[in-house]
Amino acid sequence: MYTESCVHPTPCKKSSCSTTSNRKSDFDVKMGSSRFQNLFLISLNSRVNGSGIMRNVMAVQRERRRQWVAFPATIHPYSNFRWYWDIFITIILLLALVANPIQIAFYSTNEEDNLGVVIASLIAAIIFFLDISFNFRTGFEDQHSDLVILDRSEIARIEKAFQIPELRIRLINLLVMIFTILHWLACWHWLVADLCNPPGYRKEFSWITRTKLWDKPNWIRYINAALRALSNMGCLGYGGFAGEAPAEPEDIIATLISIMIGATCFALYIGTMGSIVQSVNASEKKFGEVMLEVNEYMKFRNIPKNVQHRVKTYYEQRYRRNYFDEGMILGSVSDVLRNEMQMHNCHHLVEKVSLFKSLPMSFLTRIVANLKFEVYLPNDVIIEAGNEGQAMYFIQEGEVNILSNDQHVSTLSSGDYFGEVALVSDNCKTTATVVAKDYCDMYRLERE
Repeated sequence: MYTESCVHPTPCKKSSCSTTSNRKSDFDVKMGSSRFQNLFLISLNSRVNGSGIMRNVMAVQRERRRQWVAFPATIHPYSNFRWYWDIFITIILLLALVANPIQIAFYSTNEEDNLGVVIASLIAAIIFFLDISFNFRTGFEDQHSDLVILDRSEIARIEKAFQIPELRIRLINLLVMIFTILHWLACWHWLVADLCNPPGYRKEFSWITRTKLWDKPNWIRYINAALRALSNMGCLGYGGFAGEAPAEPEDIIATLISIMIGATCFALYIGTMGSIVQSVNASEKKFGEVMLEVNEYMKFRNIPKNVQHRVKTYYEQRYRRNYFDEGMILGSVSDVLRNEMQMHNCHHLVEKVSLFKSLPMSFLTRIVANLKFEVYLPNDVIIEAGNEGQAMYFIQEGEVNILSNDQHVSTLSSGDYFGEVALVSDNCKTTATVVAKDYCDMYRLERE
């Protein structure tokens, strides 16, 4: 272990100071031989595993180990299985929203060819039952932290099992609702007219009779009914034959209900759109504004493309697309609350340092208050050999490599620290270089 400079790796973890090649454990061996279990653990694919929560490879591996050891019977919400199952169940749900009203309105229970529709409905019902079962075995993201809850006792709550918290999905939900109501109203128009016009007693002024649809294929019946429903919803007319108003009592009632529902949907659409615009996450909106300003600045200064990319990546990693002024927030609360918030975020880092173990809690609170949050990108040089040590670093997330004479000495990871000698020694020259191996969240404690 390298211990002769201000870059001082600590043996606080058994695996933190060993190279990556020596980290293979029984867990890795078991996982390599259990592809089925792998489906239910958090995915190694960054597109699936929720990169806003698991920000680096070490965090993903740690989460996989935690689930394998403590919650092997739980489905991780960012697993490959959950990803593909959600896509599959969404397709089945959309098909059911379309097929079920058509089955009710356009297919008679006496038709011989209706057996296939019944079987399809039965299969869909079984799939939906399986989905409910899977939901009660799937973890969920805690809205107040970056943790994923995998405890079955916490999962078995309906409001958590089906919660979709993203504001941005409200617009998609609204559009799905409008098209679903349009589809149901189309089936409603046909069903009402069909029930009031039994075979052999077709009314002359029924909208179906006037449009000569009784003997047409079901798809032609449906598009005519959909045109009638769309005209009612958009208040564009009655949707009748040659623009005529409905004449039969059942057609008039069906049209009145369709127009009322359509007007309600239109008002709901306007109100929801206004609410979405006003309720967009303030910090996320501010992040977009800051990124626009940063982009304009880099273009004005002709910053090289590769540097522009690194700057954008830095902002995304540091703020997670939610920009806020932490100094202003902490400065606006009382000393007691400020200390509690800072200690909550950092106490587990400073308490591991042997240099601080004998210090009173009041002094640890002062140390935490002086920590500065930093984010480093892969291959960023955090400390360069030969420079004077100025600060101590605590690794919250990520990994760093310790190099001496361009040779790899050790690797530090989450919970480790280095550079503590700089706090107690003046004019201490670093004899090792520290380079970020992954995206790293760190806290920096200046010597002064």
